Amino acid sequence: MKLLVLGGTRFVGRHLVQEAVNAGHEVTLFNRNRSGAGAFPGLGTLVGDRNGDLNALRGRTWDAVVDVNVYTPEAVRRSAELLRDAAPHYTFISTVSVYESFARLGLDEEAPVATLSDEDAQAAAGEPVSAEAYGPLKARCEGVVRTAFPGRALVVRPGLVVGPHDYTDRFTYWVRRVGAGGRVLAPGGPAARVQFIDARDLARWTVQATARRLTGTFNATGPDYTLTIGAFLETCRRTLNPEAELEWVDDAFLLARGLEAGALMPWHPVGAMPGWEGFYATDIRKALSQGLTFRPLGATVRDTFDWDKTRGGEPLRAGLTLERETALLTEWRTLR
Repeated sequence: MKLLVLGGTRFVGRHLVQEAVNAGHEVTLFNRNRSGAGAFPGLGTLVGDRNGDLNALRGRTWDAVVDVNVYTPEAVRRSAELLRDAAPHYTFISTVSVYESFARLGLDEEAPVATLSDEDAQAAAGEPVSAEAYGPLKARCEGVVRTAFPGRALVVRPGLVVGPHDYTDRFTYWVRRVGAGGRVLAPGGPAARVQFIDARDLARWTVQATARRLTGTFNATGPDYTLTIGAFLETCRRTLNPEAELEWVDDAFLLARGLEAGALMPWHPVGAMPGWEGFYATDIRKALSQGLTFRPLGATVRDTFDWDKTRGGEPLRAGLTLERETALLTEWRTLR
């Protein structure tokens, strides 16, 4: 398969390109040749800008396009309209954040998506995109792709994506922290449901589905409804440092001290957030029926930990500082 990847140098895109190369596909990258540009020196790279110059894409053909990292409908429209006669298939990486509400468990692909007026969408389309506008804008992007590639589009909606090369450091915080040992602040309660997907599992399935020219919309997170934050952190402890001790701290305590829901993902205190009960309970049966699979959680934990060690202990973009964690644990113990 001759595959054009729009983006492809960071995290999900990086794993997707590697998966496609490993599978023997001929991959061409289109990006600004900036972040992560040296990750695949042997691949052809077309240099351009989704919001500017697309001339490098003209006059070429591919078997499929995968659009990895774009947030605004206008940027998607420009590339999709240019490429609709250049490739028979277009895969768009979206997000479960498109859904209008997470108030119920088991949201499937037919659930209503969030909307924005044309005026609000235009106002929200600047960079960086706000958290409130992210989902509705992605939903609009999906519509643009379906219009440009009617009956020829695959829309993939991942949930929280984790694993090596995750530049957000949300998952990496936990493997680094538990791996360091000692008393670890564990947020909420161990029975709270969580869902996430290893970027490599997402990449493998996306490449395979694209090669098959699968069409339609698919939620892609997992592995199921039964994974808990307790099982996740216990896997980190057992895999990385059995001497670490998990100390569970109440949701209300953490929220009262200024920790927001996204501060310690996958912690999400849904009990204190009406309307978010189904955030980690997305229905993925449709993707499972089309071959989505998952590696063992321990492998994701170990591989992320090993990748993080190559970074030389650079400061993380997510999580608690040791000082903040110690202060919270000390106060928590005095109140018990």
